[in-house]
Amino acid sequence: EKYLNKATSEVVPLVWASYDPNMREFNMMSFAMLLEHFSDELSPECIELIDHTCQLAMEGAVARSKENFTPLNTNIQCMHTFLLDYFGARWNRPDYCEYAIEYAKRVVDKYLQCHSAAEFNSPTYCGVDLATLGFWQRYTSNDTLKELGKILFQNDQLFWTAVSMALFMIGYCTTTSFGTYYFKYAYGDEG
Repeated sequence: EKYLNKATSEVVPLVWASYDPNMREFNMMSFAMLLEHFSDELSPECIELIDHTCQLAMEGAVARSKENFTPLNTNIQCMHTFLLDYFGARWNRPDYCEYAIEYAKRVVDKYLQCHSAAEFNSPTYCGVDLATLGFWQRYTSNDTLKELGKILFQNDQLFWTAVSMALFMIGYCTTTSFGTYYFKYAYGDEG
């Protein structure tokens, strides 16, 4: 069994053990913002490379979303929805734009079952969810997607989690700063 597991993991990579399946969406979000805000400063070759990379990534993302729709990946689902719409409009792919609406409706339907998403209670995901829903509002021209995003964005869990995380980070940074100074002045070593 040990050798079978080792052989299998060498041929079929284990999710989270050898790769992060969500990096695709995080990277494409960064590329979308580069294209949106800095395309006039990028060379045509660089823009072409970004587009090509995102096209390959989007093919994989669409395939994954059609076979693995899980309510525990709210941040990735929100990113995926935005990316479908953003790159669908950029590449003149109405199939992506239509799928973005279909996908967003599925995300909202899951949310409306309990008026919550598992990740909205997690400070580590809350910021990503809020930022992505902000992208739905700012960077999409699709009114249906904006309205669906407002349903998720108006969740009070997001607000209180964001406030809690902000207060925690203020306290954490303040305490850490004073700790560094304490060691510097009390012991002569910041180390």
